[in-house]
Amino acid sequence: MDQTRIGTFIAVLRKEKGLTQKELAEQIGISDKTVSKWETGNGMPDIAYLSPLCEVLDINVNELLSGEKLPSEEYLGKAEENMKHLMQENQNNKNAGRWQGLVGIALLAVAVFLAFGLPQAKIGWYVDCPSLILIVCICAACVLFSGCRTKYEVVHFLRKTVLPAGLVVMVIMVPALLHSLSDPAALGPNIAVMVLTLLYAAVAYLVLYVAETRMERRRKQN
Repeated sequence: MDQTRIGTFIAVLRKEKGLTQKELAEQIGISDKTVSKWETGNGMPDIAYLSPLCEVLDINVNELLSGEKLPSEEYLGKAEENMKHLMQENQNNKNAGRWQGLVGIALLAVAVFLAFGLPQAKIGWYVDCPSLILIVCICAACVLFSGCRTKYEVVHFLRKTVLPAGLVVMVIMVPALLHSLSDPAALGPNIAVMVLTLLYAAVAYLVLYVAETRMERRRKQN
């Protein structure tokens, strides 16, 4: 199935109905960002939304998946072809989900190893490599488990995840901080690392926020 063709078809029918993306989204029970994602070819409607979407646009599912209105003589042939595509896409999604789950588990294992198996290796006073890698591993694992597919979905999800990930890393460091209470020489560096971790997360959040804002602006222009 051609996602770009289907997205263009949805946009054309929506405009013919005199609906904005927000109005169409409200009738289906989704966000206008999701409609925008469909219309720009960056995603496909979930199976649960096919029927209500077709009802609003006054077409059938076969026509939606074909990306065009079909004459009666082509209907059966297109229906069989679309069914095959749906089955293949479902299988591909299952396979991708398995691999993403395995990679996500591996990343979490790396995060645990970094948290409990490695000393903190700092470069200067402003870079703490294990903390950075720990945040990256946690965020990457969360993205894989989330099932995000498009670049926009990944950026949006990471923006919401990176600060909690930084806080999780700080919580992981609490035992080391408590242990250093009896060693004044180690107390300062441990506090510095916790502050740096939160700073990394905050900077990443700002970068992702700017990137998401720019992507959202481009989507609206399209």
